[in-house]
Amino acid sequence: MSTLVIEINDNSLRAGDASGMLADSPGFALLDGQVVVGAEARAQSRLQPGRVYNHFWGDLSLESLPGKASGAQTTADLAFHHLHRVWTELPSKADRVVFATPGSYTREQLSLLLGIARESN
Repeated sequence: MSTLVIEINDNSLRAGDASGMLADSPGFALLDGQVVVGAEARAQSRLQPGRVYNHFWGDLSLESLPGKASGAQTTADLAFHHLHRVWTELPSKADRVVFATPGSYTREQLSLLLGIARESN
């Protein structure tokens, strides 16, 4: 039985297993007609600062994002896109996933994360 560990923080989303680090994606999301996440979004952060979000994992909620965002309405939407992207790019899928979350996460944020994880699979 293989276990994948996914570490969540505002800086990045990291995934690894017994063989080592499998993914390290920067915690950035760009809203530019579609949602772009990770290194591609980070590369645009200085060119389009008003369209880039980089605190969505720490601020995980169902509160509306400021302004009209195309492709995402909440930080939970951004987190979904980020986790889904990392999950689909993993070389193989695990039987179990363990999340290492910020200690400041509330029960509501943990519940949101579980829902996001289910939908990302």
